Amino acid sequence: MADSLFIGTEDLKDLALIQENVDDKILEVVTLRVQKAVVRPILGTAFYKRLSTGIADDDLTAKEVECLEDYIQPLMACACDRKSVKALTYKIMAKTAGKAQDEHIQAVSESESVRLEDDITEDIDIARDDLIGYLCDNIDEFATYKTWTQNSENRAPFKKKGGANTVSFI
Repeated sequence: MADSLFIGTEDLKDLALIQENVDDKILEVVTLRVQKAVVRPILGTAFYKRLSTGIADDDLTAKEVECLEDYIQPLMACACDRKSVKALTYKIMAKTAGKAQDEHIQAVSESESVRLEDDITEDIDIARDDLIGYLCDNIDEFATYKTWTQNSENRAPFKKKGGANTVSFI
């Protein structure tokens, strides 16, 4: 089963710095990569699969919807902003890779790009901590986050050092 996107392109454009004129096809690739690289390690494979299936089957619980809308989607918006900086700056073509140009905007320099990414990374760190804190504070609501099996197919969820219930952000 293919992964369901945890945030659609329209919602992403509403939450992120990404502008309306960005190609949805590029954003879908960026979104799925962020979802797998940033969100899945936090949730763990079992809870990640539960949310993906719940979206596809339209049977998410109220707490899962709250987790998605209030914590996962804001994290994804920040992480997609950071990933989009490079994804929209460079074009990979049949014979080469190069910088994209637009007649209406001047591309940022490499140092400006790094500063922008560093700024966005601060936002990602805050959103990531918010998500982990929410999950730890509501661990009994998410069975696949609370109880998991780590093996070659399943990754353990990331939790703060000292156990799941040692950190509270509420």
